[in-house]
Amino acid sequence: MTSELSQRAAVASRVGRLVERAMTFAIDERDDDLAVARLAWLAQDDQAAVEEAGEACLGHPEAGLVVRARAAGLLARVRHHDPSMRSQAMVGYGERSAVQAGMGGRADLEGASANMSTEVGDLDAALTALYQLPLEQFVATRDQLVRRLRAAGDRATARQVAGLRRPPVSAWAANQLAHAAPNAVAELLEVGAALRQAQEDALAGQPGAARQLRTATARLRAAITRLSARAETLLVRSGHAASDATLARLAATLRAAATGDAATRAALAQGRLPGDLDPAGFGLDLGSAPAEPAAPAAVVPAAPVAPVDQADARRAQARVAARRALEQTRRAAEQAQAVLEQAQGLAASRQQAAQEAHQRAEQLAAVARDLADQAAAAATAAEEARQAADAADRDADEVADRVRVAQQAAEAAAAAQAAAVAALEELEDQT
Repeated sequence: MTSELSQRAAVASRVGRLVERAMTFAIDERDDDLAVARLAWLAQDDQAAVEEAGEACLGHPEAGLVVRARAAGLLARVRHHDPSMRSQAMVGYGERSAVQAGMGGRADLEGASANMSTEVGDLDAALTALYQLPLEQFVATRDQLVRRLRAAGDRATARQVAGLRRPPVSAWAANQLAHAAPNAVAELLEVGAALRQAQEDALAGQPGAARQLRTATARLRAAITRLSARAETLLVRSGHAASDATLARLAATLRAAATGDAATRAALAQGRLPGDLDPAGFGLDLGSAPAEPAAPAAVVPAAPVAPVDQADARRAQARVAARRALEQTRRAAEQAQAVLEQAQGLAASRQQAAQEAHQRAEQLAAVARDLADQAAAAATAAEEARQAADAADRDADEVADRVRVAQQAAEAAAAAQAAAVAALEELEDQT
């Protein structure tokens, strides 16, 4: 029983992801072949899940008719998709995108570092171009930049650049979004700032802060979902595996950058995140990885803290943690309630549709029965009319025979009369 429930949960999860991706691709992805290939990879040859997801897309309550139709059409193509053609298409897109990105990124980097000096503008342009290169070109191009800096006599900057590490694929995807979808990234940063402010207001007990926090959280989640879908396409086209783990790290990095400090937000906006970020939760410091290597700050000895102050600080931290846990529990309950209401509404709508279809079928059956009765009555009337016509034909033949006999009798009577007249005339002549 447990395994059956687990299997049902897995199927429901797959259907949900297929619906989400199909709706996103229907809006943002212009390449149908790539969208179908990605959906086929997610479906894992589960035709039942694909069919159920297509029906869910058609009945999606929050999307327009065109978007729903395109999403359902993409899923319909998945049912007839050839896995070998899918892999070939992915490799083709990956090679083509890697070549294009490599040519553009290398040209930008060479232009920015051709006359490298210690000016910040030149270094910033070179680093921005470096993080836009394909991952396989990062190390070689970084070393080339280090050599140029050393040749220019800027050894301090050369040491900083030499310390840069190739970012993981999830952070690389976040950097690509800064240039592939700058408006969406700007929206993410704006929503992140609103969420950070709402969190501060909630901790301060400001009126209406809880509602603003819920709204900002929902907006941030939606923005991250849209960017994750765009990053998924970028990863596939560049030949990288868009696994669930990679997309989860990407989502965490986007959240941390959106709600982080000024340096982290600037690093995402410029496409220069050096690595993945981890959200700190409901606190105020929500991820603050440095945008670029910097010299270590001088360590200043901290003043001794009295035990009473430490106890107060621990109590304050405990209160913050309690409020955080309470808020997270409440949000989880609200989300569960929303999902339950949506499921109940969908079930009610399907039940109503079934009842309406049943009533319509009964009405059509009644109409069909009436038409059948009318057809039977018409057939009976036609048979009676045929029989009457046959009887009329027989009566007409009998009348015609009687007319002929009467005519013959009339002719015989006329002949007899003529004979009688002639005999009479002959007798008169003889007398």
